Amino acid sequence: MNAIKEWFDGREAREQYLILVCTAVIVLFLINSIIWQPISSQFSETETRLNELRNDVAWMRKTSPQILALRPANAKPRPNANGQSLQTLINLSASSAKLSDVIKYTIPKGDSKFQIRLEDAKFNHIVNWIDAIRMQYAISVYYIDIHKTNNQGQVNSNITLNRLP
Repeated sequence: MNAIKEWFDGREAREQYLILVCTAVIVLFLINSIIWQPISSQFSETETRLNELRNDVAWMRKTSPQILALRPANAKPRPNANGQSLQTLINLSASSAKLSDVIKYTIPKGDSKFQIRLEDAKFNHIVNWIDAIRMQYAISVYYIDIHKTNNQGQVNSNITLNRLP
């Protein structure tokens, strides 16, 4: 450090001033590049994502009356579980919906929730199955995550089902 101080003190006043100004510019550039720009960029991306989510919520609120209007007036869940466990109901209904071959795993999540992973399942079969278990057993979707596959009409899905009270 002393060598740098001696070198700096050995410069003329104009050179010292120029070195200090250049050092300040470089420090400001580094602060901007390393700290400010990443924070600003992340903030902009977060703000954009928030606006997208707000638009999605607005669309859902606008569309929900139309979706509810499509439901038949007398459609109510009719539990017909006959005392069977949630896992049994899901396995039996998945089998009758032609989904038993695409079930990769199932995980009980307490007494009233159940997680299931489907891979390369036909989307229409999943939708029909969900509707059937809702109507027959009062089992609803608590969470669903669907991703399309390379095969047309087939999807991978993580579904958490919930037994309605």
